[in-house]
Amino acid sequence: MSSSLNVDELALKPESELVGRVNATLLRYKMLNQIYDSGAVLSIVRKREDPDNYLLWLLASHSPSADHIVEAVEGSLVALGRFGAISKFASKLKQYQTAKVKSVLPELFVPRGFVERGFDIEFEPSILGTQKNPDFKASRGATEIFVEITNLIEAEIERMNRVRAALWRRLRRVPERYVFRLRVPQDLEMSEVPQVLSFVRASLRSIGSGFSPGSKYYFSRVRGAQVVLTVEVSSSRGQGHLGGMHSTWTSKLQPSDIASKISKKTQQLPRDSRSIIVVCPTDPTMERDEVEDALYGTPIPYFDTSTGNFAGTRRDERRVFHESRNTRVSAVGYYEWNAFDKDMVVTDIMYHNPFAANPIDPSLLVRKGVKQFVPQPAGSDSVEMKWL
Repeated sequence: MSSSLNVDELALKPESELVGRVNATLLRYKMLNQIYDSGAVLSIVRKREDPDNYLLWLLASHSPSADHIVEAVEGSLVALGRFGAISKFASKLKQYQTAKVKSVLPELFVPRGFVERGFDIEFEPSILGTQKNPDFKASRGATEIFVEITNLIEAEIERMNRVRAALWRRLRRVPERYVFRLRVPQDLEMSEVPQVLSFVRASLRSIGSGFSPGSKYYFSRVRGAQVVLTVEVSSSRGQGHLGGMHSTWTSKLQPSDIASKISKKTQQLPRDSRSIIVVCPTDPTMERDEVEDALYGTPIPYFDTSTGNFAGTRRDERRVFHESRNTRVSAVGYYEWNAFDKDMVVTDIMYHNPFAANPIDPSLLVRKGVKQFVPQPAGSDSVEMKWL
């Protein structure tokens, strides 16, 4: 196997070399080889100048982390092959942008998990008398579970990726002979890109003979966090280039906002069936505990108004799991994957709804590596949530 290359290095390679690298990857995978014919490969390679070409990185970088993802995709297509996965996902898997690629992967990984539990899969089943089509239905014997997958903030992630791509395209090669990095906040707007470009170029031009590697420059915005430029080393090439970009991702969503978004997704599910919504963050934009608070309610302390003494803690009413609403959803899953050089790490948790009209027997969802938070009787009129 050839040496691994990053996105910037891939952009500099000739078309023929990149086609060879992609084909070398595809030769190892029977299912993926059916999706990416010679025309599809050329289409991917010819977009090599686009820094948002995540698909090219997956297929041509030959990096260990990319290989783990590709292996997981191939394994999912194999597991789901008899349920029409190739025809279902062929066009989606030809999308090359980062957000689009990352959003489709859980649509393969999650149903694969059900197949490995012994379920059959039907993609986008029709719900009688409605225009609803959940992502898939899992069936085993007399049991049917409808599943809807969402990352909740796909539009925001796509917006930020477009901003990052605009910066990459304009800073990939610059006359000033330095290698530099940028840290940009997640709320940076496309309208601010020209200002950031001017700041970077002016900062690089201002560097004199006393250059110190690792020097930092700061661009203060009218509102929000600063853009940080770090000049690392002098470039050995005939020109300078952007060596990396880091986004300061933090979720703007409060647990009550997350609860509202999940609640809207319940409308995709049939009323009188077992059903699951799976939340799949594709970037570090929200924490797991924020999702837990959205489901069960943020803890709120309350006090005795006559004495001022602490009287206990209650849960915010703005939550998904509530006795008077969202009872059609049986559980909410949290599925997150991260690829590293050594392995691919998956967090797979199922939070059961204590008020579900049609609860799911936790034994149906048992699988190695999966945690479940389930309601258990704690008295005549109460339940207690416990980990399985």
